[in-house]
Parts: sequence; C-alpha cells; structure tokens
Amino acid sequence: MPASNSWRALAPSPLAGSQRPIGGWTGHELLLFVGNLDPDGQPWSASLARGAAYDPTSDTWRRLASAPAEGGTAVWDGHELLVIGAGADDRSALAYDPPRDRWRRLASLPSGRLDEAIVWTGKRLLLWGGAIRGPRTTLVTPAHGLTYDPHTNRWSALPVAPLAGRSGPTAVWTGHAMVVWGGSRERQRPRVGLESSTDGAAFTPTRP
Repeated sequence: MPASNSWRALAPSPLAGSQRPIGGWTGHELLLFVGNLDPDGQPWSASLARGAAYDPTSDTWRRLASAPAEGGTAVWDGHELLVIGAGADDRSALAYDPPRDRWRRLASLPSGRLDEAIVWTGKRLLLWGGAIRGPRTTLVTPAHGLTYDPHTNRWSALPVAPLAGRSGPTAVWTGHAMVVWGGSRERQRPRVGLESSTDGAAFTPTRP
C-alpha cells in the first residue's frame, strides 16, 4: 500500500497456478486468466478456476468464464479486456465482457505475434514488437507494429519504427504517444544468442 509503504497478503485465490497469467484492471477489479496445464503438461483439476476477478475493497475473489484460447497479451479498453496473440497460432484476438461474463472473438491478427507489447489509447489498440513464427520454427522480429480499431474490427499496419525488431519490449501510453523500450533480439556476432536492447522510441499517432 503506497500510503503506508507496506505490503499485505491477499485472500486465497481460486485460480490454478500459472507462470504467465494475463489480466487487467477495470477500475474496481483485477481480472486474471491462466492456462489449463500444470508445469508437467497435465490439466489442472476442474476444481481450480481458469479465470477470476479480485476486488481489493472487499478482499474477495469471484470465478469467471475461462478464456477460449490460452496465452497472449491483455489490455483493458474501458469496457472489455482485449487479449491479443492468443492460441496456438498466436493470431487470435479475444474480448472479455465482465458484466456478461462472456468472451467473443475479434478479427485475427494479420500475422501471429509472441511477446509483443500493447497499449490502449482510449480509442484504439497499438501493438509493437514481438516475434513472428518463420519457416522451420524460426522466429522473425519485425520493426513494424499494428493498430486495431474496435469500431471497425480491423487491423492495420503502423509505420516502421526507427528501432530493430525485438521480443518482450515494454510499452506505455502517455496520453499522446506510445513509448516503447527494451526487449531482446537475436545476436549473430560474435556469438549466436539473445541480446538485450537498451534503446527505445516514441510513436505519436495522427489520431489517438
């Protein structure tokens, strides 16, 4: 708690364990969704929830409908939780409506993305970074991003960034621009492996 500079334990969660849960803050609840498999690749018990909402005021949880696909990156748009890059092909886009406790499918991404960064501008979703599955299971990290308009249910390309493509960048929306920083990309020389990025850039859309 910032006011007291202290931590407090939360009420026990009904959720199954997860290394990479997805979720978002609605303004009064934290929405969380997890995968169906345990670390050994076996399905979690049916008694454990795959989705739940936490109310910090009452320190209570409630169960939610499971997501129709696992993984991805999530952001709250003011009405629904948007989950981008879910599913085995990393192209699925989903929306969750808390009052109705329902999921719906959105237009698929033009190309699948892994470990991308997304922000909500107030009207559109902006996506940058992440990897695309190439031939022979290789991963390609493009320098261009995507934008999604929920009113038209369409994706379109963003201008190419002045940064090398990378996976796992961090991004925030300032109210006027998307600022991205960091991440990792494949290093070819002097030895093959991952190289951490220490640069960033800001993208200002012509209309938020």
